[in-house]
Amino acid sequence: MASQPPAASLASPPTVPGGLYIHVPFCRQKCPYCDFYSTTALNKIPAFCEALKTEIRLAGSDAGFDSLYFGGGTPSLLPAEKVGTIIATARSTFGLGPDIEITLEVNPGTVNKAKLDALRQAEVNRLNIGVQSFNDQSLRFLGRIHTAAQAQKVIADARRAGFDNIGIDIIYGLPEQSWQQVKNDLRQALSFEPEHLACYILTIEEGTPLFDRRKKGLFTMLSGSQTAILFAQTAQFLRQNSYLHYEISNFARKSRKNCRDLRSHHNSKYWSQAPYIGFGPAAHSFSGNTRSWNRADLEGYLVEIAAGRMPIAGSEILSAEQHLMETVYLGLRTAAGINLETFKQRFGFNFYKRHKANLDDLIKKGYVHKNQNRLKLTSSGMCIHQSIAALFV
Repeated sequence: MASQPPAASLASPPTVPGGLYIHVPFCRQKCPYCDFYSTTALNKIPAFCEALKTEIRLAGSDAGFDSLYFGGGTPSLLPAEKVGTIIATARSTFGLGPDIEITLEVNPGTVNKAKLDALRQAEVNRLNIGVQSFNDQSLRFLGRIHTAAQAQKVIADARRAGFDNIGIDIIYGLPEQSWQQVKNDLRQALSFEPEHLACYILTIEEGTPLFDRRKKGLFTMLSGSQTAILFAQTAQFLRQNSYLHYEISNFARKSRKNCRDLRSHHNSKYWSQAPYIGFGPAAHSFSGNTRSWNRADLEGYLVEIAAGRMPIAGSEILSAEQHLMETVYLGLRTAAGINLETFKQRFGFNFYKRHKANLDDLIKKGYVHKNQNRLKLTSSGMCIHQSIAALFV
């Protein structure tokens, strides 16, 4: 990469509201593709919930947060009354406003109508439902504990419980999967008119059971060109059905009511480098200059909290070069792209002029679009985001 401006010349990013993230480290069983930290020791849930509230209180009372996100793991394994007390603790500690977005990830195999009613009463106002597929064969391959019929019932029950902001997760690009199969999943998802869709191409991380199965030759992944075609077809299909493709894997329904912004307010903070605080084992925090992360083991986490200590395992102060790389990498993930004027103000040089040869070539090939003040990837460019970002970072 071309030489970077010295760290002293790095301007601060714009001040924007931050987010609170809670990592719930429990699963009934581990999905074979997942490399997030989790445990099946469900008997530890009560102790975790008490420790979590203590950690939130220990973190202080900084204000300026407008999202609270329960991720995991499987947050829907927590009793609804525990979720309510955790939300109340966060509200009192951080002075959260009444309109804050409160999202909880739901595994369809862990909730019923009564549980969804209770979660709504506990002030959860947005659900992210991990459907992954409406095809039972695909669900078995992914090691999910629910069936397609259960997923359909949970979405319908969530509507009846009063949730008017529902996200559905879909995983595609499975071995031998066709566009018709992907389209069937998308059509069934759209039949519920979800406010949000997250469509992830299956990736297999080293150390997961699926990685070992692939290494043994038990299945063959689709080629890069095949997944690129599925990506383009998925994006086109959802755009044609009135969904805004605002990040590589994320689509928000174009609101027909009150002009609501149905993008995930919380996840958008990661892509815009907004500050966030993470609670729970393995959770990460980011302050704008410093990144830190908690211990990735539940027992150690509980010991640290019981001793009145924050369970931080490590931290790093980001250099100007790291800030620059993340700004480029994350900015190119979004439909908004990189604001060239803001970039110059922050880093002290014109991004387009420095990389003009590469960018002009990408523009000519139809992978990048440029107007006066902004660079962004086209749909074709998003297919190969990693390769394009590597040219600059």
